[in-house]
Order: sequence, then C-alpha cells, then structure tokens
Amino acid sequence: MNILSLENVSKNYGIKPLFDNVTIGLEDSDKIGIIGANGSGKTTFLRVVAGTETPDSGRVVRAQGKTLAYLAQNPPIDEEKTVLETIFAASSGVMKTIGDYETACHELAVEYSDEKLARVSELQHELEISGGWEIETNAKTVLTKLGITDTAAKMKTLSGGQRKRVALAHELIFKPDILILDEPTNHLDADTIEWLEDYLKRYTGALLLVTHDRYFLDRVTNRIFEIDRGAIQPFAGNYAYYLEKKEEQDVLRATEGHKREQLIKKELAWLRRGAKARTRKSKHRINAAHDLMAQPKERAKAEMDIAIGSKRLGTKIIEIENVSKSYADRKLIDDFSYLLKRDDRIGIIGANGAGKTTLLEVITNRLAPDSGTVEVGQTVHIGYYDQESRQLNEE
Repeated sequence: MNILSLENVSKNYGIKPLFDNVTIGLEDSDKIGIIGANGSGKTTFLRVVAGTETPDSGRVVRAQGKTLAYLAQNPPIDEEKTVLETIFAASSGVMKTIGDYETACHELAVEYSDEKLARVSELQHELEISGGWEIETNAKTVLTKLGITDTAAKMKTLSGGQRKRVALAHELIFKPDILILDEPTNHLDADTIEWLEDYLKRYTGALLLVTHDRYFLDRVTNRIFEIDRGAIQPFAGNYAYYLEKKEEQDVLRATEGHKREQLIKKELAWLRRGAKARTRKSKHRINAAHDLMAQPKERAKAEMDIAIGSKRLGTKIIEIENVSKSYADRKLIDDFSYLLKRDDRIGIIGANGAGKTTLLEVITNRLAPDSGTVEVGQTVHIGYYDQESRQLNEE
C-alpha cells in the first residue's frame, strides 16, 4: 500500500538544486536508506518528507490517517524539562495521557495520598478507553532497552548520548506509520545501536533513514534512494545490492561514454572534409553531429587537495596525572593518570553517560578537573572535533 508520495518535488538552496522534479512513492513495508555525498540534500529531503520544510515546487501527499515521526540530527530540546516530560511531550491525545499517568505514578511513589491514588485510577481508566495501554507497554520496553531509568532528571544534566536516546525514545514510543530518522546512531554506544538495529528490523511501518553506518544500512534497509546531482534514483535492495548495481551502472556509463567519444571523432572528421562531402540530405546528419557534441560530458567527482605545513612535535605530548571529575554525587573519572605518547591512537569506549566526552573536555582544557592536572607539551596543537562543532564561527 502506498503510504506517502512525492509529486514533482523540487528544492534549491540559492543557485544549487538539491533535487529537481522528483516523483517517488513509499510503501508501508519500505525500509529506505537515503545516501549521497555530504551536501547533496539528504537531510533536506527528510525534512521535506516530514513536512518541516516546504518544497519550492510540487507536493508531498500522505495517506489519510497515517501518523509520522521525525528524529532530526540535533533535535531541539528544552533543557529545563525532565526526561519524562520530554519523552511524552504532546499537547493532546494519548501521548499526553501516558505522560500524565507516568507523572502521577511517580508522585504517588514519592508520597502516598488518596487524591494521588484517585488521579492514577482516573488516568488508568482514560488509557483503557483510548487504547493507550499498548503504547504505554511499548514505552516501558523502549525506555528499558535504551537504558533510560532516571525519568525525573533534567535534560540539561544529560550527556550528548543520553539526550539522543531520550529524543529517540520520544519518536519510537508512539509507533508511527512512517518513521524518519536522520543519523540515529550518532552519539549512541554499541549496545544501543545493536538494540536499535533489531528494533527497526521488526518495525512494521515505513522507515526512512540517513546514516553513514553501511553495516546498519545493510541489515535494516530493503530499498536505497541515492541523491546525486539533483536526481533521486531508487534501488530495490540494501546497501550491498546498491553497490553491486552502482558498479554495473558505472561500467555501462563508461562504455557508452567511450562509444560517444569515438562517434564524435568520426563526425568531426566528416565535418572537416568540407562542402564537397555535403549535400542537402546531409543537413540532418550535420545537426545531429552538433547536438552530439553539445551534450554535457559527465565529469568525474572532483577531489580537494589542501596542503598544510606540518609543525615539529616535541617529546612531551600530554600528561594526565591523578585526574578526578564528578557531577553532583556521580563520579565519572576517579584518580586517572596516563602519559600520552607521540604515536598513540586511542579509542575511548563506554556506555552513554559514562564520561567519554567529559574526559575529552578535561584533556582539551575545556573543562577543569575536580582534582589532578593535565599538562600539554609546548609544541602540541590540539584539534578537537566535538559533538556540537562549537569551534565553528556560524557567521
């Protein structure tokens, strides 16, 4: 069943067309991965489908009564709200009832009263009438699997990975008919990614996602949409299938390009023979030759080469000595010492909220440790690509 359609949709940014005159449909069983070079328009395409961005022309038509959820790369978050308020954020409907029920249960657990018990019973009745128990059960499962236990915590106290899991939970809990995920694995730990992969494989609605994790694409998707130079080309299979078919297309295109070049050489030689070789009957051939030469040549993708002068690196790199760091009563780093050597290549792993980013912030002197020292060698220049890209000047 066709659940959503794009009809002659186009979108430009300035003079750059991201996609032009696209007509394409989504079935209710589709699990589609969107791929393309950085800047090709993948995120913009998701926004247009989700309805958060308006196309320049054309329209997006969703089947009547079908629900949609959209997880952005960096979802907007009210830092003063609690985890519970964020997960069940809704102005009306069953999601609001579930949120009110969870809040009432939490308040009753903290302090018993007949009024609070009556409120819980009232909300239980509302959930029975609205059929919300199935969603509430799914909510419990999702929250448990995502490791979200402290629903009373403020969003501002969470790490980047924990925030991502809360935002993900908000979209998954309602079980929409169309689920749109933009880089869902960013900031998630390995265990959470594995659970999400299994969840999406069992998911019964339509799925549209962007991710740079090719293994995730392979295991979750059954269709691929490639955005390239203003066009969107569908492939009926996962990422491995796409690579196979793309290679076949490239070989065919190269063969056709070679044939075209040979034909152009032949026609040029004929044109250069002069007027004696031409008759009135040749006008069609002359026009065809000019049309052939006027066709745009397919250019290879450009590569950027940036030459950067290197600096001399001394023997002292970074010395971490007896560093500790806590947030409130939660100790993330305890009496940690390490001598970073010149050729070290170190991966930092751990569950979301374990303190990985905190450790990087301490090492780069963006965050002061509670105790201990971090000494950086005089010749060392640190390049730090953080989750929020805070070093970029947005102007």
